[in-house]
Amino acid sequence: MTKAVFVFWSVCLFSFTVRADPSEGATGLHHRVYRSYVEGNVTLWAETIEQYEQLYAAWSRTEDLYSLLLARYGYTGSALERGEKTVARAHLSRARRELELLMHHSEGDARAWALRGGIKGFHILLRPLEALRLGPESSRALDHALELDPREPLAWLERANALFHRPALFGGSKEGARDSYREAVRLFEEDLKIREKWLYLNSLVGLARSLCHIGEIGEGVAVLETVLTIEPDLNWVREKLLPALAAGNCQGESP
Repeated sequence: MTKAVFVFWSVCLFSFTVRADPSEGATGLHHRVYRSYVEGNVTLWAETIEQYEQLYAAWSRTEDLYSLLLARYGYTGSALERGEKTVARAHLSRARRELELLMHHSEGDARAWALRGGIKGFHILLRPLEALRLGPESSRALDHALELDPREPLAWLERANALFHRPALFGGSKEGARDSYREAVRLFEEDLKIREKWLYLNSLVGLARSLCHIGEIGEGVAVLETVLTIEPDLNWVREKLLPALAAGNCQGESP
């Protein structure tokens, strides 16, 4: 079977699954996003986003919209890590529209507010001159997410990311980031779902980096070793991030 024929039948099979059982189709896509993160496979991630779009178009379920936005959020962050600003801008434009729709359906959902804060953080990375306006907007969104549900791990993860990347002059704190990453990890572990497993691993990676930045390199290395125990296929952690962090390069590399 040629590659083109294989891809054709894979798309047909997915389309049939979406129409027959949207929950089964969604579960398969959650697994694909997880594998994309583990393997650093941005092509698979982009293809999966397109299939989430098909799933939401077919059934218009709010949970599928959230899954689509979450996948796009992760892909956008990866694009920014790789320096692909044009790609990131294109996905942020779509994410903004999807977030507006999600907020319309789920204004009281802490996850939506957490993503709102995180997406504004991405805009700051692309437009640093607007940080004085976007920074407080991001903080208010994250504060509201935690007010709505102080046990939402995504809200703690986004709070950690904000504290990690924000300059100390504007309230950033690597110690605060460490504590928030730890809380995100704890809450993910209480009820870990396949859709959020890559976020759980990402929280552990963030925790390791924050520990390194405050001089606790040994503990940071131990966290990454735990990550590899959970997911041995994370070769980019084993081959790049772990050696870099052990050598004191706290940022290391991401997929």
